[in-house]
Amino acid sequence: MPQTFIITAVTAVGMNSFNEDVQIFPNPAKDMINIVSPYNTFEIGIYNLNGQKMYDSKFNNAEGKISLDISHLSDGVYFLHIQTPQSIITHKLLIFK
Repeated sequence: MPQTFIITAVTAVGMNSFNEDVQIFPNPAKDMINIVSPYNTFEIGIYNLNGQKMYDSKFNNAEGKISLDISHLSDGVYFLHIQTPQSIITHKLLIFK
């Protein structure tokens, strides 16, 4: 059976709050991004425009805020996919070094 995703928010650049739950900043980013969430457990995937997964990780006991090192990613447009216990969020992420 094919996997189905529900996109709850797709936004442009800046500091954004999704469903009043998750914040991602800065955007555009250089080497690091910060994710603030009320959830201690969530999964993150970063995909390029071709749909290729460039980063994938699960966080348990994240204590509400994590910082991701994205210095290995080239300049460009990516999609940040966050799955929380309550929702699935896809966010456009711009990287400029």
